[in-house]
Amino acid sequence: MRGRKAGTSLYLDVHIEVYSFLSVSAAHDIGETIRHQIQKEHNQVAEDFIHIDPSYSMGPNLNLKRALNNSDIRNSEAIPRQQSAEAIVSNIISSHFSKKMSLEHLMLHYVQGRVLLQVQVSMSPELLIRDAMEVAKQAEEEILRADANISQVSMQLRLGQQIKQLQLASSKNVASDVHAGGTH
Repeated sequence: MRGRKAGTSLYLDVHIEVYSFLSVSAAHDIGETIRHQIQKEHNQVAEDFIHIDPSYSMGPNLNLKRALNNSDIRNSEAIPRQQSAEAIVSNIISSHFSKKMSLEHLMLHYVQGRVLLQVQVSMSPELLIRDAMEVAKQAEEEILRADANISQVSMQLRLGQQIKQLQLASSKNVASDVHAGGTH
């Protein structure tokens, strides 16, 4: 943070690091929430410039997420945050669709005051595509019923085993195999 004083007014430049895989709209919403909170609590601040930077040292379970879920600093009480959206989707998938799909990733978007969810799930490769699409449609409908503030759900399907994370160790093994003359 950097500040300048002009007369009785303060001008602030604030840099905030957010989870690097957060959507642009969600990161912007975080910046707006912080900007509004600064203006609300410090009336001597004439203008605050919020700069959003990706953090490569933080994971998705950072403490900032918990702080931003605090209702005292939320921009809009009606808009769900990433953590609450993840809880809604995870609960629906585990309670209604646990034998058919597993949640891989969820991306929350805020567009013109609307909440859009992009949900990536994995399903059994034995499922027919039309059956997988029908299950995904049912899951979308359940998610929309669960929270009236969610305007749209887009399910992205992957038929196959769930991908936990890219494993650096396996890429090192491939590199050492290639270096040793092996092929894959």
